[in-house]
Amino acid sequence: MQTVNFTRSWAGSETAPGSIRARFFLEPVQDEVASSQAGRPIFRDVERVELFMPGDQYHKPVHNVTDEHRQRFPQAYTQFKQGIDDQITGGCPLEEWPVLSRSQVMELRGIGFRTVEDIRDVSDQHASPIMGMMSLKQRAKAFLDEAAELAQNEMLHAENDRLQSEMASLKLQLKELGDASQRMFHELTAIKSATNPIAATIPGMADPLQAAGFQGQERPVAPQSSLAAFVDDARRRPGRPRKHEEAA
Repeated sequence: MQTVNFTRSWAGSETAPGSIRARFFLEPVQDEVASSQAGRPIFRDVERVELFMPGDQYHKPVHNVTDEHRQRFPQAYTQFKQGIDDQITGGCPLEEWPVLSRSQVMELRGIGFRTVEDIRDVSDQHASPIMGMMSLKQRAKAFLDEAAELAQNEMLHAENDRLQSEMASLKLQLKELGDASQRMFHELTAIKSATNPIAATIPGMADPLQAAGFQGQERPVAPQSSLAAFVDDARRRPGRPRKHEEAA
């Protein structure tokens, strides 16, 4: 079974402008050894990759897939393993470009173009032999530039809306903080302006009975002791007669 080896003459990344594209597919290949042993043709599916540059109709080498291909074209290989036949590795598909008819899309696909970016990035060397390609390349560039500008404007508008929302939220928080500060200021001012009850009290003027709740009521009379009669006698000097006795 004859195989074609991959060479490094193909340069470029998977999606860089003017780079090589890859299309992975399965191809039934006859297994010569198994066919000889079985006495009949035995085929097995082999992973193959077609390397091409959009617009180049003459150089489309096909290779058996190696780890180097898988590492170099990871997105296209992942799509291939997922069962996606039309492997587009980023960009705007030709079907989404309104300027193209279906027949024009099919024709462009036939010469390796998959996206509008492919048309924009095709080299002049590959574009010039294709009728109308130079004009289409300029229109592709204008379309993508306008789309990028629109996306940038939308992003700026979204960012502006986000900033305005944050500013409104901050203003509301500042207002709430200001209101709280004003309330605290008025409360502290009222406390400082109030008369201190201790400073307003004159020593000796406080009536303990009034403080005890007897204001406007008759004051209680202390009970008399049965020994109170001896108080006056104790205060008189010994031997001195009573006043009514002297008068007599």
